[in-house]
Amino acid sequence: MGWFDMGNRPDTAPMAGLDGSAEVSRRAAAVDLAFICATIVVLHIVPRSWICPLFSISELATASIISAGLDLLVAAAIAGGLLYVRRLPLAALGVRGSQSGGQVLAGLWAAFAVHAVTASVFVVGYVLPAISWAWANMGAPAGTTEVAHYTRQMLSQHTIGTKLVFFGVLAIEEELLFRGLLLRYLAYLTRDAWVAILVSSLVFGALHLPMSGQTALIALWMGLVLGTFYMRQGSLLTVAVAHFLFNVSQSAIFALWR
Repeated sequence: MGWFDMGNRPDTAPMAGLDGSAEVSRRAAAVDLAFICATIVVLHIVPRSWICPLFSISELATASIISAGLDLLVAAAIAGGLLYVRRLPLAALGVRGSQSGGQVLAGLWAAFAVHAVTASVFVVGYVLPAISWAWANMGAPAGTTEVAHYTRQMLSQHTIGTKLVFFGVLAIEEELLFRGLLLRYLAYLTRDAWVAILVSSLVFGALHLPMSGQTALIALWMGLVLGTFYMRQGSLLTVAVAHFLFNVSQSAIFALWR
């Protein structure tokens, strides 16, 4: 078997290709995928565009944790419902109870890999003036600057403790949605893990465009790296740890830089 073997039967195959204990038809998986995409839109576009401006500046830190927690509850409910209806094991989404230490260690490597790609882009940007100029002028799309402003204000209000809580909840929620659900279903339906990783990463990057073009690009290659680790390791914990560590380290770097 290769890295990303998702089953080889044409009409129905073991969902996620992990233990082969349950099967989902491609038609049912397509319906599930549409529902997952709708959930992602609701949780990542509506709240950021409509809800953020409702809070005063002094309330943004608390509101961000509450919002992220509610998003996680919704994502977990969706995942749990799909597992129940399709009679899938937790392992189908990459939830593994064994070798947790190895999963965390893999998460450290994944976070390092995302940082390595980020550093490489910055180095290339300094060497090639055209890329450097494009990166410096890659702002948020028209009409989305208010979301970016509120996000910066929110992060500036967090204490170290509340920021860790926020990043932790956010990492679990986004990895559950984008890797555990979206990527897994795309890989199952397309039977091509690389296509699934690319498409899910493009979606992940696009939903970060309201912040800025740079943030969207970082999210894009984060999705590519974490998607590869996820499909290789079959572990939601690995990518959640990597996502959390990357967000924390990036926040610390930007705080020191400014």
